Amino acid sequence: MDVLTKDLIRISEENAVHSGAFSFLELMKKAGDTAYKIICENVNLKNKKIAVICGSGNNGGDGFVIAGNLANDGADVAVITPLGEPQTDSAKYYYSLLSGIKKSETLEEKI
Repeated sequence: MDVLTKDLIRISEENAVHSGAFSFLELMKKAGDTAYKIICENVNLKNKKIAVICGSGNNGGDGFVIAGNLANDGADVAVITPLGEPQTDSAKYYYSLLSGIKKSETLEEKI
């Protein structure tokens, strides 16, 4: 199995954006949509409560896309952001789309 380091992934993403093939928003959407599809293929989501734990960077943005897709499918979704609200523009954008989804910065809050 080939494994990419975080630096190689970052460079690949930057190259894709600088080449004009994708924007960072499009890459984040693709990553989140693909992860969501893999989750759906492996987990029965009907009547499930799901917590999506997201960091404050672009990987957290992927999680926000996943959470939005899960909620759109009818899952009871909560987003946990233990590092605080998103810091990158792309992650902030997808976080802003999570209306109606429970959000918390800690696992201790009832969500």
